[in-house]
Amino acid sequence: MKKFTGTLKKLGEASMERVYNKYSMIQIGDEVLTNIKIARKLDPFLEEGLRTKSPMTISLMAGNVIMAVQIEGQQRYLSKYNWGGMGVGGATMLIAGYALYSLSKSIIPAIAVGGLFYWLFLRTVLDYLKIASEGGKNI
Repeated sequence: MKKFTGTLKKLGEASMERVYNKYSMIQIGDEVLTNIKIARKLDPFLEEGLRTKSPMTISLMAGNVIMAVQIEGQQRYLSKYNWGGMGVGGATMLIAGYALYSLSKSIIPAIAVGGLFYWLFLRTVLDYLKIASEGGKNI
């Protein structure tokens, strides 16, 4: 999880990607972030920060996805996490790990699949849980 605080100065070109808007770049304070996704329901709060020029904090989870936005002195807004991908991905990794273990009779390939599962899914969930633990209004 990463947090960035400052005045939102620029929003780059936006494109739609499933349930997200993807910005080519976001400048907050002195930081320039590239290829950042934000849930469409959360995007108006980000744009409000640009209009009002008020200091704000954005919280990113793994995968460069903004999951929380807070304009200074206002409510913190939190995007809901889509747990569906976690279940499908987890089941796929479990089946792949078992198949590799069965074929090779070695635990090493199964451990490798477990590491891949962590890299692809678990770190994202842990980031989300950390962001959600700080509170805010789910939208």
